[in-house]
Amino acid sequence: MSNDDWKYVEERLRVLWTGVELMCDGYRIRLDLKQISQFRNVITVTINGWFRGKWLMRGDVNEEGRRFFPTRQRYLYSGKSRAVFKKMSKQTLKRLRIDPDEKYSYKDYAWRSFNALKKHLIENNQSIELRQKRNDE
Repeated sequence: MSNDDWKYVEERLRVLWTGVELMCDGYRIRLDLKQISQFRNVITVTINGWFRGKWLMRGDVNEEGRRFFPTRQRYLYSGKSRAVFKKMSKQTLKRLRIDPDEKYSYKDYAWRSFNALKKHLIENNQSIELRQKRNDE
């Protein structure tokens, strides 16, 4: 896709409930901007007209999940708990088998940033094409 095509996609995803369709290595992808709370919007992805929960399973076991959905990381313990743990001695933490900085990862169903989505699509797909005609053509 050209830079103009990416700008067109970004402009379309600035308006709620409007979408854009792409072809990525044989997958028909639809991107939609949706509101999930009063002040928060996300970009959702459907693949070949579907969204399946199995694509969000742990690890990179699903090709669709790896190609089109973001991986997020979070701390296992809350900030308050981590502060308490960091005051404890290393020996005590080792005996209790606690790592205050331990994280877990998961697949998310939506993108918070267009630039992150664009970068991920470019890195994980060989060919990306705009499926719909632009108004200026």
